[in-house]
Amino acid sequence: MVIKKILSKKAIVFMLIVCLTSLPLGTVFASKVSDIQGSWAEAQISKWMEKGLISGYPDGGFKPDHSITRAELVALINKSFGFVELEERSFKDVKASDWYYSSLLAANAAGYIQGYSDGSFGPNKKVTRQEFAVIVSKLLALPSSDSANKFSDTSTSPLWSKVAIGSVYDKGIMSGYSDNSFHPESFTTRAEAVVILDRSLTIKSESSFGTLSYNVAGTYGPATGEEKVSQNVIINSPNVTLQNMTILGDLLLAEGIAEGEVFLKNVTVNGVTTVSGGGAHSVHFENARLTSVIIDKKTGIIRVVVEGSTVISDIQVQSPATIQSSSGATIHTVTLSKALPKDSQMSLLGSFKNVIVLAQNINIGLPQGSVQNFSFNKDASGNKLNNGASILSLIMNASTNVVGNGTIDQAVINASGITIEHAPRNLEAGKDVPSNVNVNIGGVNRPAATPTQAPAVTTPISPVSPGTPTGTATPIATPAATPTAT
Repeated sequence: MVIKKILSKKAIVFMLIVCLTSLPLGTVFASKVSDIQGSWAEAQISKWMEKGLISGYPDGGFKPDHSITRAELVALINKSFGFVELEERSFKDVKASDWYYSSLLAANAAGYIQGYSDGSFGPNKKVTRQEFAVIVSKLLALPSSDSANKFSDTSTSPLWSKVAIGSVYDKGIMSGYSDNSFHPESFTTRAEAVVILDRSLTIKSESSFGTLSYNVAGTYGPATGEEKVSQNVIINSPNVTLQNMTILGDLLLAEGIAEGEVFLKNVTVNGVTTVSGGGAHSVHFENARLTSVIIDKKTGIIRVVVEGSTVISDIQVQSPATIQSSSGATIHTVTLSKALPKDSQMSLLGSFKNVIVLAQNINIGLPQGSVQNFSFNKDASGNKLNNGASILSLIMNASTNVVGNGTIDQAVINASGITIEHAPRNLEAGKDVPSNVNVNIGGVNRPAATPTQAPAVTTPISPVSPGTPTGTATPIATPAATPTAT
């Protein structure tokens, strides 16, 4: 077989045209999609769409849970990693007219994936998790590792995949499921592909972008003005304060913080902020600007206080936490991830725009404040909501137990097994709810399909109780995607 290098302007232009216009994964233009809201991978998918790396299908969906094929994956990798050099290679099941032809040549040149021993590439074959681990390991030139032995279902996996699974696990790029399994032969979904590649690019950038670590207690940053930090930042000690900074990379509040406190004052983070350390005394965000925040602590509960004029686009909660949003702060969306362990305790205090629950069998407390839109995913069953706050719109797509004396302006019933201690002001059934589905209101079963309105609550002092929101709520779209662990 004759192999030759092709690196010409014509080849590069052709490669870019194919990558940007021919992918079934989407075009370079970001677009709104209808089925990622509430997805465990929503933050990463949205970020990639904004960067023009991926988009949805013509029907308006992203299809996050659809399996990704080998051809689709190499096209996405080439585009995100910037591989354009081509190395000519023939496969018996690939024609030069195929949309992915140049993508396969670029993948062959980059060396992270090859064909099969029979001379085929299998462009339409689905990619398993163990295959993806090998691809990522080659992309980043990771050293072999035996960490795959920690999983319960990799003992019989071939050596070529076990060492790669261990490598990507060590780097935090791929992990297992709550039952200590890895599912090596399960197919990789589109959502998983984006998240895994996003983490891979972060690891790649760290090697060239650099990382700045704060390992000693103290205050860092200018007293006035602004300091730009063109690196990723790690805080690995309690009692650290960062002030007046713009961090161009990611920020990690690491396990070395233990149960201590950390303060971010007038700090902007362009990348992802991950909170893995801190305790009941708090991680404080004051007058901060954060895009995506991930709360993921191995043990214990983290308390996050959001105060001043802080604005956070999205908080993904993967471990038990208390989130306190003070007056003036803005949190657009809080997602309680499917990764939350059973019986986790969650507490939300203050005002929130959107709260989306993907987890099962957890306890959620709303002691005070307000939520504009509160939604339970269709797979988020067995949860208990203790409501002492004011909820404008509560959408229940799974069995839920709602207790407490808080107010609910509008409740939409989309499933059976729902119990509400105090009647909402307005109750209605979702369009797909069978006519025989009941909802238990205050101990009394009533048909969910019959819209009713509870009497308005009044007091002798004022026609509207203080703190009670007015107006009509607009329910957010029900999340359609089921999250998958990576």
